Amino acid sequence: MKFLVVALTLLLSIGCKHDHKPVSAELKQAYEIQQSALSTNKKIDALDVALPSSLNLKRAEWLKNMVEIPGMDHDHSNCNHDHNRQTISISDTEMIAVQQAWRDSINVIWEKVEALK
Repeated sequence: MKFLVVALTLLLSIGCKHDHKPVSAELKQAYEIQQSALSTNKKIDALDVALPSSLNLKRAEWLKNMVEIPGMDHDHSNCNHDHNRQTISISDTEMIAVQQAWRDSINVIWEKVEALK
């Protein structure tokens, strides 16, 4: 039994070679913005409206342009974007701006969808 505990501890320490730094307030804010954008996308999914192919293409491109926030997870249900992309190195404050621009893009799409109803 002692061997099993030592082996598991060793495996966990070998398998986890990255830092677990606390997430900054800025990254938490960026995450909330990202979640807001994903919520808008889900609202579009929930509508009973046939979208023109141009809007579907814009949404697919929008989702593909998602920037992962270091240290934060997001809902992967119906998620079809690549999680193996290279990460970009920007400041936490810049991450807020990136997420705001990404959210603004889906809001423009949302406005076009709303106009179809």
